[in-house]
Formats: sequence, C-alpha cells, structure tokens
Amino acid sequence: VSQHMIEHLYYYEEFIPLISEMARVLEDNGEVWLSCPDLEKVVVSYQNYKCTDLISDRLERFPDAFIPEPSQHFINILFHQEGSHKNLYDFDMLEYAAIKGGFSTVERGSWKEFLLNFPEFPKRGDDHQSIYVRISK
Repeated sequence: VSQHMIEHLYYYEEFIPLISEMARVLEDNGEVWLSCPDLEKVVVSYQNYKCTDLISDRLERFPDAFIPEPSQHFINILFHQEGSHKNLYDFDMLEYAAIKGGFSTVERGSWKEFLLNFPEFPKRGDDHQSIYVRISK
C-alpha cells in the first residue's frame, strides 16, 4: 500500500524501478494499492471550475488549510507542494508504469473500496482529488 507517496518520486529514475521491484517481490495472489493526486481530476477541475471544487474539498477535510488566491493558483500547490511533488499521475500513466514493471492487471479503485480492504488506514475521504488503483500480476 502506498498512499500519496509516489508523486514525490521521479518517474523514470525512482517510480519505474520501485514498481518493478514491487512486481518482483509480490506473491502471486498479492495486490498493490496506490493512491496519489489525480492529474486528470486536477485538469478537469482547472478547466471547469478554476479549482474552486478542489479548494472546497480541501477545506472540508482540512478547515485550516492554506488556500492561495486566485483560486487557479491552487493547481500549483498540487503540482509542486513546495518542491516535494515530482509528478502527478493519471490512470494511463500508472497503468503504463505497472505493465512496464511486470504487472498485468491495473484497475481503478476508490478510497471506500480501499478502506474495505484496509480498515486500519486513516479515512482520507479524498476521492475528489485522488486516484486509487489496484495492481496485480
């Protein structure tokens, strides 16, 4: 399980080798769950709402969160996060990396589905801005 960590990795230099190593060590019936900010959702939000929907979601989950002005500047927060974000991913990028790394099945998930499998994890409630995927061999 990796929640909101892979966006902090360089795609070719770090993420592809990591996913390859995950495929190598994963048992035959095992799964890998990944979540991160969803590039597609961020772009749609920017195009349709100038990020105001993402801001509302953030404030609902974190009432004291810093919110930049104007609203479209929020996209820079998601892309950069003070230099710690290296990439945002959409489903196609995650699927490409997983298959390149040795996996054969990549499916979209949701945080609710994730919690059914891993109830001990914190309830992020972040489907509005995140992508969840389940990958297996």
